[in-house]
Amino acid sequence: MTRIIVSKFGNVNRDEIKSILDIMSEAYARLQPHNVELVDVLFFENYSILQGFFSREKTLFKVSENLGNEFSAIHEAWRGLPRISLSMDRLSRQDESVLRGTVRHEVGHSVLHGSLEYYIFQTPSALVKLGTPYRFSAEYIRNILYLTAIAVKDFEVTDLLYDHGYHDDQIAYAKDLLKPSSNDLESWKLARGNRSAEVLCIAGRLKDLLCATPIMRSPRPKVELGKVAESGLSYFSPAISKRMIDVGLQLSRVMTGSTHRKVEIASEILCEKLFETILRNS
Repeated sequence: MTRIIVSKFGNVNRDEIKSILDIMSEAYARLQPHNVELVDVLFFENYSILQGFFSREKTLFKVSENLGNEFSAIHEAWRGLPRISLSMDRLSRQDESVLRGTVRHEVGHSVLHGSLEYYIFQTPSALVKLGTPYRFSAEYIRNILYLTAIAVKDFEVTDLLYDHGYHDDQIAYAKDLLKPSSNDLESWKLARGNRSAEVLCIAGRLKDLLCATPIMRSPRPKVELGKVAESGLSYFSPAISKRMIDVGLQLSRVMTGSTHRKVEIASEILCEKLFETILRNS
C-alpha cells in the first residue's frame, strides 16, 4: 500500500484534499504492482505560492528545468522520492473528468518516473548531429532534449493509465492538453521566420501530442482525438501540423524499451522527420 504524505501551503479546503487523495489511493491500488511505497503530495492554495516554493527548490537543488507557468499539477523527484504538487486554484476550474485525468496522470508519473534517473539523460547522437551544421549551443540542444524527454514520459504515463482502464478521463485530459495556450500562440508568433526558434516551439507541443497518441491506437478515439489535435495545432502551417501528428503516431508504434531508450528512438525520428525538415527550409 502506498503511503501518501500530505503538506498544505495556504488555505486549502479539507474536502477537496480528501477527494483528491481518494482518487490517488484508488489509482495506486489499480496500478499495482509498482514500487511506490511513499509519495509526497503538496497542496498549494494557488499557483503563485507554488511558484515561490519551486523557485526556492530549484535554487537549492541547482535545477535548471523550466516548470512552465500553465500547469495545474507537477511531478518531480528532485529529492530522490516522488513528489506531486497541486495548484488547487487551477484544479478547481477544471471539469471533473479533466481533474481526475490530471491527478491520475501525476500518479502515473510517480509510478514510472519516481526517481532521479528519470531526470538525467545523455544527449542522443541524433541531437548532437542535428546541432553540428547549425552551430547550435549546448543549451539549445539541452532544451530540445528536455522537451523530447518530457514528451516521452507523458507518452509512457498515458500508455500505462489507458492500459489499466482509465479511458474517459484520459481522453478528456488529452483533449484539454491539445488546446493551444495563449503562451503557445504568442511564442509561435514571435518565433516565425527564425527556424531554430520554430523548432523549439514545435518541440514544446510534443508533450501534449504524445500524451494523446497511445489512445489514438484505438480506431474510435483516434478519429476523435485526431480532430482535436488538428484543431489544437492549426496555428502552425498545415504541412507542419500534419507532419507533427504523423510523426507522433509513428513514435507511438515504434518506441519500445526503457524510458532512456525511448528518448533515443524519439530523438532519431524527430530529428530526421520533423526538425531537419523545418531547419532545411530556412
